[in-house]
Parts: sequence; structure tokens; C-alpha cells
Amino acid sequence: MDCSTRLTVTGATGTIGSHVVRLLTERGVPFRAMSRRERPGGVRADFDDPASLARAVADVDTVFLVTVPPRADRGPRHRPGDGRAGGGRP
Repeated sequence: MDCSTRLTVTGATGTIGSHVVRLLTERGVPFRAMSRRERPGGVRADFDDPASLARAVADVDTVFLVTVPPRADRGPRHRPGDGRAGGGRP
């Protein structure tokens, strides 16, 4: 990958994202680490907050969208009270 490419890694502190972050770091590839919590050197963003997402992906060429697929036994991944059918996640 061209090191001039600007990247954002979503879920950078999660199980999968943290491995992507480690590999990018080892290879000297600059990136922006996105997570729901404020972290040193990262950007806080949440998929339920469009403005925060816009900041997280501003001026980047590539986004690593790292997420865990929903499990059938947990139902849809919606938060309680968000107005969508299906309930919340445990």
C-alpha cells in the first residue's frame, strides 16, 4: 500500500481492529484509529453520530470498516430506545 494513502480504521480498539492497527503500525503506514471512546492519538466517533463519522473520515482515501457481524441469537444490533424495531443488544 502506498504510504501516502490516508486511512481510517474503525473499531481500532476492538478484537479485529486492534490487529489491523498493529499491522499498520509495524509496516509504518500512517492511519487514523477510530473508536467510540477517546484514545490518545485516535479519533472518537460513533456510528449513531453522523457528525463524528464525518470528522473521522475527513480527508482519508480508505476506510477499514472493521465490525463483528451480528449473531442470530442476539437479534439486531440496535440500542434500546433508538426507535428501531428489534430491541437492543445485550
